[in-house]
Amino acid sequence: MKKPIFYFLLQLLAVVGVNAQAPSRYSVDIPNCSSFYVAQPQANWCWAACNEMLLKAIGIQETQQNQIIKLHGELVDKGAGTNYELAKASLAGTYHLSRTDDYISVEPYVSYLSQKNSNDSEIIIRQLSRGIPLVMATGVHGRVCVGADYVNTGGAIQLTKLRFLNPVHPGKMEEFTMQDLTSQGLIGFMTVNVQ
Repeated sequence: MKKPIFYFLLQLLAVVGVNAQAPSRYSVDIPNCSSFYVAQPQANWCWAACNEMLLKAIGIQETQQNQIIKLHGELVDKGAGTNYELAKASLAGTYHLSRTDDYISVEPYVSYLSQKNSNDSEIIIRQLSRGIPLVMATGVHGRVCVGADYVNTGGAIQLTKLRFLNPVHPGKMEEFTMQDLTSQGLIGFMTVNVQ
């Protein structure tokens, strides 16, 4: 009688031990992200620089100046507001691919933290894995997310650190925790679907 109980306890400990394993830790980074970095030449053009970097990363040669004119009708040192809606309107459209004669349609995707979308972390990881960056902004400044560290707890992804290109700091990769970003007033992210 003692042996079956002993074996049962061993099996139970093995199952509990498997379920109590530490979550898996991962990193994803867009390779050669410096190849699509651009600096913002005007104080309020971070949004346009971020749009340009996002488009360059997917093979579209678009300029900040074109993004400014598309939004404001002229070259002015003017921002895109405290949310993504104006930058999104400027980003959307049909563009010529740099290396071919093809055109593609770019449809921006925006998620606001206030919406509490449960799949945001998965979207961020999926886009980075595909080599597509994301614009992340506070109410006053935008950066381009090009990498992330995350934990997979067997069903839920938790972002732990994010890496950014900042249009006002050439040649410097910035890294923040999600707590850092939310304390700075992160409003969400914007990326693109390409068709």
